[in-house]
Amino acid sequence: MILITNFNMIENSLLTKVAKELGISERCKYLETPVANRDELVAALNDPSGKLPRAIIINLDSDDADWSELVSALKSHAIWKLVPIMGFGRLEDIEIVKKFYALGGASCIRKPDGFEGLKKITETAIRYWLDVSFMPSDYVTDVA
Repeated sequence: MILITNFNMIENSLLTKVAKELGISERCKYLETPVANRDELVAALNDPSGKLPRAIIINLDSDDADWSELVSALKSHAIWKLVPIMGFGRLEDIEIVKKFYALGGASCIRKPDGFEGLKKITETAIRYWLDVSFMPSDYVTDVA
């Protein structure tokens, strides 16, 4: 599963539509409300199996939550630091990109224009994290 957080309702709707068209919607989880810390994220997962997501996508353009605090909290935890975090945003400010990587982010993805651009990004970048790479979630199951 890919966990997608801190996106607004319109962006979540577009991401949901893309995932459905690509046949990966059951492998994505969209958090409806922004999360500000690791505990909120763990609670929002509500996965009875305790399995980690394959990756987390965080909206770097969110005004509702401090993405840097969330990335720092995740990367300071023994288990959660194993989960790759992708930053998704307009990425017009190079300082945001530098900060994201300095905090332990795995990949920055530039928000594309329009639905077709989003679909193309999903087909390449997101499928990599779902189907190509070997992830900690494949062998780590304790998220407590």
